[in-house]
Amino acid sequence: MFRRRIGSNCWAGLCRVFCLASMLLLPGAAAGAELAPVSVGIANTSSDIGFFIADKRGYFRAQGIAVTLTPFGSAAQMVAPLGAGQLDVGGGTVSAGLYNAVGRGIRIRIVADKGSIKPGYGYSMLMVRQDLVASGRYRSLTDLKGMKIAIAAPGTGTESALNEALKKGGLAIGDVELTYLGYPDHLVAYRNQGIDASITNEPTATLAASCAPG
Repeated sequence: MFRRRIGSNCWAGLCRVFCLASMLLLPGAAAGAELAPVSVGIANTSSDIGFFIADKRGYFRAQGIAVTLTPFGSAAQMVAPLGAGQLDVGGGTVSAGLYNAVGRGIRIRIVADKGSIKPGYGYSMLMVRQDLVASGRYRSLTDLKGMKIAIAAPGTGTESALNEALKKGGLAIGDVELTYLGYPDHLVAYRNQGIDASITNEPTATLAASCAPG
């Protein structure tokens, strides 16, 4: 059965990506046995690839599991359904919602590291619309002032990362207009100039850069 708790030695920094589970995976199933349904929340980022590979290669089925992958705008949006038993597993960055859930005694357990952001090996980045760079509107972090910036959800690691970037430009989070969009929606927003900048994860970041004019 899944256990809902978080071990005291399992906390990671804001830039760590983790898997949350409300139960432990079942042992290998006997041939012909009925598969147990397991719902998994994903955030449509490159760190989800492990789920897709495991599903494609039959690793879940070999363990007696039938996995259903459900996209969320952010891992922060997975915390409530995890705590309510509506979602079995979720993966993404830590958030204020996760800490609050633990503080209220909701039994969620971190079971694995899903990915790490290290210097030179990150897959989350600050992006600015190409025309704003070309026109000189954006030259440094200070120029983010007044811009409409997208992040996945409030109270997340990406919001903390944006806050740190703004501080380096002498700004505060109140100096920009925040909007909350799931990562794939960042690409659409850039195309129609609905946002000026964003903290975007791969693979959306590479797609946005490759589609930029010029």
